[in-house]
Amino acid sequence: PSAVIEQPAQFRTPPPPADRRRIVEMVVQQARAYRLDPRLVLAIVRAAGYRGWIGIEYEGDQLGEREGIEKTRLLLERIRDGRG
Repeated sequence: PSAVIEQPAQFRTPPPPADRRRIVEMVVQQARAYRLDPRLVLAIVRAAGYRGWIGIEYEGDQLGEREGIEKTRLLLERIRDGRG
């Protein structure tokens, strides 16, 4: 997968709901593969018109699963609220 969005203009007008899901899945996969900045990932997801729930999984080895999920939730909330 490429870490570059080849047609950034496609994010200016929200795509149909089925395409939004595909775009979000693609962005999440690339974020995992390239360890992208979560602020960038969420900006792309928002620009694609997605306003739904975000599922959190933690597969790291630095924290326990629950603690990793909680810290990720807090990070996403800070970004959402403009504090991240």
